[in-house]
Amino acid sequence: MGEDRVQYCSVWESVLQLKKLVASNIVIIVAALAVIGLLVFSTISTTLKNQLVYSNQLVLENGAALLEDFIKRSKDAVLNIAIDPHVQSRLAEFHNGRTSIENIEKYVESNWTHRNSISGGGGVLDIYPYAVSEIYDYSESDGRYIEIDAEPWMADVIVNDGAFVVKTCMIDTTPYIRIAMLARSVPNWPNELAIVALNIKTDALLPLFYRIRLEDSNAPYLVDEYGEIILPYENTHGLRNNDLLSSDKTWWIREEYVFINTNVPSLNWKLLGVIEENELLERSRDIRKTFLIVGTTVVVFLLVVSMFFSVWITRPISNLARAMSKVESGKIREIEIEPYLGNETRLLYRQFNYMIRRINSLIDEVYVAQINEKEAELLALQQQINPHFLYNTLDSIAWMSMAYKAEDIRYMVMSLASMMRYSLNKGDNYISIRDELEQVRNYVGIQEIRYDNKFTTSIQCNNEALDYRIIKLIIQPLVENAIVHGFKDGGECGHISIVVDLIEDHVVLQVMNDGGTIDLDKIRRILAANDGDKLQSYGLRNVNDRLVKSFGKASAIVFSVKNDRTIATISIATKLLTKGTCDEPA
Repeated sequence: MGEDRVQYCSVWESVLQLKKLVASNIVIIVAALAVIGLLVFSTISTTLKNQLVYSNQLVLENGAALLEDFIKRSKDAVLNIAIDPHVQSRLAEFHNGRTSIENIEKYVESNWTHRNSISGGGGVLDIYPYAVSEIYDYSESDGRYIEIDAEPWMADVIVNDGAFVVKTCMIDTTPYIRIAMLARSVPNWPNELAIVALNIKTDALLPLFYRIRLEDSNAPYLVDEYGEIILPYENTHGLRNNDLLSSDKTWWIREEYVFINTNVPSLNWKLLGVIEENELLERSRDIRKTFLIVGTTVVVFLLVVSMFFSVWITRPISNLARAMSKVESGKIREIEIEPYLGNETRLLYRQFNYMIRRINSLIDEVYVAQINEKEAELLALQQQINPHFLYNTLDSIAWMSMAYKAEDIRYMVMSLASMMRYSLNKGDNYISIRDELEQVRNYVGIQEIRYDNKFTTSIQCNNEALDYRIIKLIIQPLVENAIVHGFKDGGECGHISIVVDLIEDHVVLQVMNDGGTIDLDKIRRILAANDGDKLQSYGLRNVNDRLVKSFGKASAIVFSVKNDRTIATISIATKLLTKGTCDEPA
């Protein structure tokens, strides 16, 4: 049952991996299409907008050309009237002092040559004789020309000195376009004769104006130089002053409208087209539908392809997952999978098979090692009996020596038993300095009796350092080295000083003797020797290695000779030490 559950979890995990892979492919595909779609739509929108503006600019430019042609024909009519011989002769008579001449306007209006150009646009002709800076008009009641006050537009005509002035005006609440010029004498051109003005109803422009059709079949606005709308007569789009007066931009967008501006240069007017921005959306609708259809088809196709490749890729991984589930169930000996298509999976399968074989080999090695370890533990437990047996035997000898009153023997036996008790220390490698010095006292007591008091010993210790815990058996080997090499070999008597102090956040241990001085080169070789070298002093090397491994290289033993005294120094930072005493070992 447990095996089936493990295999089910393995298969389920493989399915989840497949779903994750497919989902990631879908996300990547949709994201890529979305980015491409945004770029395409942005490009299409910009292109359509430019095309819309360009096509409507062409419409407005054609409309401006039509307006220019209409105004030009009206200007030609005014000029023809001004240079008409009969008009010229009548104006010349007026300038010669005859103010009672007939009305010149009636002559022009009755003349068939000029009548069509005037009446065709619902026009009204005005001719005002101009002499000695005075302006005159014909009075029907008086039957002659009389002086009148100059109107502002007349001043503009005079200032222009013969150039045409085209302005909008109102005559009896009807909007007109006034085309006026200062007429001169043809025989004597510098002589100014009259102001000739042709007033054309703006309605005359409507047939022409409605031929100018923009994208949405709307007509543009005709705006004069003052930002006043000439045509149409209503501001249906709520145009603002900055829209009507703008002349430095060809097109702009405000709110939901696109504004296209084209100037009519000779008139200082402009045609302003207004198109709803929705026109752009209408144009891009078909493109958007096509793109969505194509994009959906591509997504479906890519998903099918992605599913196929996902299954093709994950199948060997699923097989490997099922094999791994057997590893979890413990059936390592039975696993061996066949290589699958593809270099990657073949390499993966080969490595998996190698791993299984290696695991089986390691299992065998570990099994043998565990057996050996058990045997070593049994041997160690057996050997632990010997120190306890020896300790109990020494205790019995001490009692017997006391019964025979052999005090030296009893003292040595009790000191040796105490040393064994501390060396056991319940298996703890760390001991307080207080207990370490106690062990040194026992050892020195034994050696003083052994060497017949050939040397003396003193111990000085800073009380604040007594409770610091150090690794055991680091002072005793130094004392033993001082006795053996300082007094035994040299045959001299002397003194051994053991000093424990606190100096600058360090516990400093020193063993000094005034016996035979030590060979410092030899000591350096011993402390620096490799593990395979043959040594005569394993104790010092053992102490030094344990110090370095426990407290770092700074705590290594330093030997020196000063004033014929050999000094062994150990310095350990207090931050590396703890305080406390251990229980008495059993």
